[in-house]
Amino acid sequence: MGYRKPSVTTRAYLESQPLPNHGNTYTVIPHARVIDQTLRMLNDSGFRVTNETYRCNMNAQVAQGIYHIVPLINKDRKVMEESELGMMFAWTNSYDKSTRFQCAVGAFVNVCSNGMLCGDMANYARKHTGKADHDIHTQISSQIKSANKYYT
Repeated sequence: MGYRKPSVTTRAYLESQPLPNHGNTYTVIPHARVIDQTLRMLNDSGFRVTNETYRCNMNAQVAQGIYHIVPLINKDRKVMEESELGMMFAWTNSYDKSTRFQCAVGAFVNVCSNGMLCGDMANYARKHTGKADHDIHTQISSQIKSANKYYT
């Protein structure tokens, strides 16, 4: 039996799903924590989120968040204008052990709505073991801080 294709969902639905209990070796990374930390770090680092998209499979065992972001270029919080490309930050998380936590900074093509991630400049994957919940926080922060450099 395979997975169904992920469908678009809401932030509230992802946050409301019960956390798994797979024993002592599995470190739960709650979808709600990923969402909250990512949005807070984006804002604190001078980015405005222009679009949030969430997807998941049945019962949100595998979830994904995609944020289209624009850098704010001055203290008046005006945005940098770009007509062809936009920036994006995306993450994938699972509760069923089927995939590692993953996140990446990339570009979004405004004309055709495609996403682009470039090599290993800004992507990360981490098994749900040990201090994974702490490590993902550090990695999300590091990628967001480097987002302008990668995008440029």
